[in-house]
Amino acid sequence: MPQARLTKPVEMPSAELNSLYAVHSEHHPAALDIMTPDMVQWLVGGRFQHEMVMQDSRLYVFCKGRQKIENIDAMLAQLNGFLTRVPAAAWQKAQGEYPRPARVQMVQSLGLGKMKDAYKDWRDAT
Repeated sequence: MPQARLTKPVEMPSAELNSLYAVHSEHHPAALDIMTPDMVQWLVGGRFQHEMVMQDSRLYVFCKGRQKIENIDAMLAQLNGFLTRVPAAAWQKAQGEYPRPARVQMVQSLGLGKMKDAYKDWRDAT
């Protein structure tokens, strides 16, 4: 991820987690809700080779460089492991209690002109 688009890392209660991972969040309480002791233990014990980005309503897992088909199962296992460890309370808060990022604009319909303008605004901001 380009550094200009990332928020500052959240200082997590686990020094070991902070040394191995950079957890970014626009709403720090959300990161703290997700990084339970079980999640921290799982992340620290796994020392994943893949990068994981959760942004808005999407979760991405990727490797730098050329992607290999034989890595897909490991990436899916990582996604599954992460998602199963997110507490139900955090999922519930994500439905409305956590604030929406400023870059997310809710609209009733999205025409081609609005899509083009949104893309231009995004490109100009980077």
